[in-house]
Amino acid sequence: MTDLGHILAGLVQRTDEGSLKWNRTVQNNQFVTALDAIVIAVVEYEADWGKRRYRLDIFDEAGELADSFDFRDTTPEQVSQLERLFVLARRSANKVDSTLQKIARALEI
Repeated sequence: MTDLGHILAGLVQRTDEGSLKWNRTVQNNQFVTALDAIVIAVVEYEADWGKRRYRLDIFDEAGELADSFDFRDTTPEQVSQLERLFVLARRSANKVDSTLQKIARALEI
């Protein structure tokens, strides 16, 4: 069995490098990417008492949910990786870096 920590680390690294692009979905706070025919979604949701939680959903080639991981299934380090992945995925899907570059160019004198 492949370690979830290694998968999360790889997703974070490739997203941070810009080699893995994420897209918005119709659901708020959910972003998706594809690796071959496998779709990966990272989701932010509100748990008890307004606490923000994160979940990783993995869909197989047929589009069926193969597995899902959230704070109950992960170590504290993996919870941090999930949160980091969500932030990076959101920035990728919303093209934040490109927008900030445009703002910086517009402000240059």
